[in-house]
Amino acid sequence: SACRDISSKQWYQRRVRARATQIKQDSLKKQTECSKNITKYQAKFRERCADIGIVGDHVRSELLALVTEIPSMMVEIGGDMAGLQSALSYYQVFARFLISDPDLEVCPMLSFFLQHGNTTVCQWETGILPAQESDTDSSVEIIEPMEVREKNGCVY
Repeated sequence: SACRDISSKQWYQRRVRARATQIKQDSLKKQTECSKNITKYQAKFRERCADIGIVGDHVRSELLALVTEIPSMMVEIGGDMAGLQSALSYYQVFARFLISDPDLEVCPMLSFFLQHGNTTVCQWETGILPAQESDTDSSVEIIEPMEVREKNGCVY
């Protein structure tokens, strides 16, 4: 009876050990898979960051820095639109001739932008230039994320 108890405990311990070994092997396989995925997704992240013109080290502050470039980009785009004036005039004459309506409004938004340059939506909709805000008021406050704490390899 005592012999039977010992042999059944040994059988149970072998079974537990085999299961633990299998779990360890599965975990190592998953760890290797995750390590491969980390490299793959880091490369994708860097690629996406490069697509939008940032390094990717401090994403939030880099994106906020891009926001400050928008006004100068709009001025540049407005300047480039001046080359469309002759094409727009030709298209307006053509459309008015085709429809036989000399008062037809063709491409009103494009005409407005060619006349006024870089404007606001408010000015487009109402025709009234909104009160100008000071440039110092348009600054963006950057709040850094919480500090990452690490203890015994765990992030808290």
